[in-house]
Amino acid sequence: MIVLSTDSVDRYGYRIMVTALEMMLKDSMSEGIPMLFGHDQHKPIGWGKPFALYFEPNLTRLLAVQNTPTTKDEEMLVLKNHNVFRSNKYIDSSREYIEDFATLLKAYNIDNCKITNVNCLTANKENIANDLFPYLFSKDFRDELVPFHVLFEHFDYLGQGVFKDKKSDITVFAHRFFRRSESIHNSTNTIFLDELIKLKDEQHLDLYLRIDANQLGYAPSFKEYMELEYQWGPKYSDDIETIKEGLSRHDCDEFERAYYGFSRSEFLWEWDKKKEKFSFQMEELMDQDSPADKELFNCRYVHTVYDKQSAGFEHFDGAIRTYDTFEMIERLEKDFKSYGKQSEYTKLFKVNGKLPLSTWKLLVTLYLRGNPIIYEYFGLKKEIEELKAPPLTPLTLKEHLVPYQITQEDGLRLLVSYFNVSVDLGVGRFINSFDVIGDLEKSYRCMDYYFLELKKALKRIGQDIDIPEDVLFIKSLDNYWNIPLIMHNGDDAELLMDKTIEAIGLLFDSMIKRNIDFNISFTLGISLNDKIVQLSIYGNIHVLNKWLKTNLPFPYKEDAFTDWLTLQRKYLEQFPYKPNHPIMSEMIQMDGVLYAKRVTVTTEYEFVEDPIHGFGWSINFEGKELDLFESSGLDIAPAIQIFSCTCSDTGEDYLESARSKWLDDDFPHVEVTSYRPILLHWVDPKDGNRFSKEIITLDKNE
Repeated sequence: MIVLSTDSVDRYGYRIMVTALEMMLKDSMSEGIPMLFGHDQHKPIGWGKPFALYFEPNLTRLLAVQNTPTTKDEEMLVLKNHNVFRSNKYIDSSREYIEDFATLLKAYNIDNCKITNVNCLTANKENIANDLFPYLFSKDFRDELVPFHVLFEHFDYLGQGVFKDKKSDITVFAHRFFRRSESIHNSTNTIFLDELIKLKDEQHLDLYLRIDANQLGYAPSFKEYMELEYQWGPKYSDDIETIKEGLSRHDCDEFERAYYGFSRSEFLWEWDKKKEKFSFQMEELMDQDSPADKELFNCRYVHTVYDKQSAGFEHFDGAIRTYDTFEMIERLEKDFKSYGKQSEYTKLFKVNGKLPLSTWKLLVTLYLRGNPIIYEYFGLKKEIEELKAPPLTPLTLKEHLVPYQITQEDGLRLLVSYFNVSVDLGVGRFINSFDVIGDLEKSYRCMDYYFLELKKALKRIGQDIDIPEDVLFIKSLDNYWNIPLIMHNGDDAELLMDKTIEAIGLLFDSMIKRNIDFNISFTLGISLNDKIVQLSIYGNIHVLNKWLKTNLPFPYKEDAFTDWLTLQRKYLEQFPYKPNHPIMSEMIQMDGVLYAKRVTVTTEYEFVEDPIHGFGWSINFEGKELDLFESSGLDIAPAIQIFSCTCSDTGEDYLESARSKWLDDDFPHVEVTSYRPILLHWVDPKDGNRFSKEIITLDKNE
């Protein structure tokens, strides 16, 4: 399970609202989405299937199941699915505009194009932009860079490297070498391009940019493309004294080589003979060939000239140096000086004129997107370290052994899941998820013994639910209760679910009246709008009961349900912010159920009969579990399987009786007549009482 996104405020100051997270869930729950390495469309590493929104106080997470390939066949399947997904995405995002764009292109005698759509519907064809706008690619332009004054005489900047023709709805794009992996399927280096374009009104600067000759776009389709990856543009000083003359080499660690795709960066500062001009060169040396240009290694390169007298940069450009496999091997064996200028060279932008050092550092940093070494080189190692995600706080002993612990003050947790409707889904109201216990030979379906009380509550309002005969009743001697997933399907599904909610409310009211203080998880499912919608709620009974009375009935219309989710987010704001409490990875099950999963004792133990008290156990803690027992403040308690029990006053079979110990005022108690202990698990002592006695007696007054 992974977290795809949250509604917390990111480092850009943006927040994805709950409504948007829910839309992402609905749009991708069936087919899933590719998981990409570094947002690169050419580096799929697995497949994610969103399935739920998890609500905590002041935080909502979009969750997905991640499938990572482990064989070549699985890798090929992920790649195939990703290609289909990308093609469908292009079609869906272009459907509204494709006919008008085709008509516009036809007017210019343009056809037989490859269509993509990253942030703008795009036609890809060799020299398509060159043929339509030849003045952008004049041979008089040095290094094939168009001057800004020419570009902006004819085009307006839409953003993210996209320029709109002032006389039509045609757009041109910054060169594909500004894109990840130099690929038309990836986004451009938008933050760098936007920052560079901001300089266009600086009269003392001459600016130039390389336009892609092989792309044209359709302006009405332009939408800003957001990648949830933080690119930091730090505030630099104008200090240059810390930059040392000469060649320096910064090698990547193992993670950086895998993630960013290059092995090292080289920096070279050289004074001219008169010590007036300080020349800077920098190059990234790639570990991987370009997915868009197979067997070619495209390495980013920066060149700058600093003028000592004016205390500023008089020239700054960025380029791509391209090597074939043999050239790359040779280049890796040498440094800047010894290799020289033997590679193919594609200049991408150029700035002439006095550029403050702080602005230059910022542009270099942004141009070299994804290169963490540049921050260290410019003296910001501490700052970039602070931007990294903090290490996970280790779990306490109590969190390891009772990871589901929650109090009334903590509020509640809500899991909203969407699933496809299976062809064999039953009809009516039924239990759709059971606990399983077993050994090496056989496994058994089971449920909390207390579910009998909910069945009795349903009967009180003229309803019922079937409990299969093979299901075992398990009772744990703590104050946690997992109510299994209750599904509702068919023509009267909405009425059935309303009645289930009514029965739960009836039971909770009666339990609170009798001072029965439980922490409870319950899950309701319904077939709605061609999908299964599940709500799983977890918290103290007092909090849950108030939530039931405040937030239900359940909204069955799709738009109303989306609005209801926003209200749930707001409702939980009354509780304290405690992220990952209880422990999310332990509570959330892949079938959309919040489940208080008890941790069993692993030290060998033996249950023993006792004619007076019922049963006890013999255990000899040792090693790690002895330390846990002595230092955690926790205890151990048994779970028992109940075979039979009776009403103490009449001897009636309680499993079949309509009478209830929680619903009836005149009910004495339940007599457990046949049972067996099955396991020991860790508990947090309730009300100061410790469970771990050699002998215990079953509570007759349950």
